Amino acid sequence: MADERTEDGRMGRPAGAAGKEQGTGREKRWFACTFLAMAAALCGLAGLTAWVDPFFHYHKPQAGLAYPIHNQRYMNDGILRHFDYEAVITGTSMTENFKASDFERLWGVKTVKTPFSGGSYKEINDSLARILRKEKRVKYVVRCLDYSMLLSDKDSMRYEHDFYPWYLYDDIPWNDVKYVLNKSVLFDNTLGVLKYTKDGGTTTDFDTYSNWNASYTFGKEPVLKGYTRPGESAEQEGLSMELKERIRGSLEQNVLSLARECPDTTFLVFFSPYSIVYWDSLKQSGTLRQHIEAEREAIKALAGQENIELYSFSDCFELVCDLNNYKDMAHYSEAVNAMILEWMHEGEHRITAENYEAYLESIEEFYFSYEYDAIFEGE
Repeated sequence: MADERTEDGRMGRPAGAAGKEQGTGREKRWFACTFLAMAAALCGLAGLTAWVDPFFHYHKPQAGLAYPIHNQRYMNDGILRHFDYEAVITGTSMTENFKASDFERLWGVKTVKTPFSGGSYKEINDSLARILRKEKRVKYVVRCLDYSMLLSDKDSMRYEHDFYPWYLYDDIPWNDVKYVLNKSVLFDNTLGVLKYTKDGGTTTDFDTYSNWNASYTFGKEPVLKGYTRPGESAEQEGLSMELKERIRGSLEQNVLSLARECPDTTFLVFFSPYSIVYWDSLKQSGTLRQHIEAEREAIKALAGQENIELYSFSDCFELVCDLNNYKDMAHYSEAVNAMILEWMHEGEHRITAENYEAYLESIEEFYFSYEYDAIFEGE
């Protein structure tokens, strides 16, 4: 094919080259426009989630919107950082049936509830530390220490790292993409809030948040139905030095250190009052003595901290032995939660350095001598 020349004799472009350049230009413009449109759409969706903010990661609830509060590990951090309050009720499922309004009535301060079902001492403490080390407005913290976790490692967590929404708990802005550009969050939560509002819903209050009381039956039948009695052990094992050190290390890291850092906050800490069937499991398995000795170590560690008020209700024998208060061997009804707040407000069943030995002698005598077989008569 012959070269094409211009009138001044220079080489010209081959035939069709201009058309190819025009086509390439159109493709670039189309790509640029498509990219910008997609970026704008993504920014819009991200902006919608950030504005609605169903997990309260950036702000408290928007005026005019109604929020269903139900997902503990996705919402609790935002509640603590952005809601208005002076008291926090927190802990495991043992705290889920507390009513914030009961605490507000008794202590006269605005209260939120942030339970972590199955949460370890570390998880609950880390949640509190994130807010208490930055803010000074928290006057009271109500916190449950589950008996069943006294012997756990100080760094124990219920969920492994890959299954936890850490991006909601750190201060790294760029990993928020896991939140604002998350399809499940968009459709199930962001749009869910808008639909919930449209349908006339109201933002969940801290009496009903995570409260499961109405979902279960309480009494001897459901408690024993879910209980497999261990075979009887011939010996009662004590508490080893290794376990004593583990208890002290966990309480130092996950309770005491934060209390020392926050001297203006009063920590109302209590041991969860499990049912007589739980104590039967200890007696049968040969760990009852170990349990009481573990509680002794915990009390010795906690009772000396000035801004910790420590309570235990295991000597409320009428409560513990009445299975109508329980849905299983550990979980009690909201009526018990209400009584716990009343008792703490009146200072009843408080454990101190002066009275803890008498308390431990009382529960040791009772739970070692109790006629556990009578629980199962007629079953």
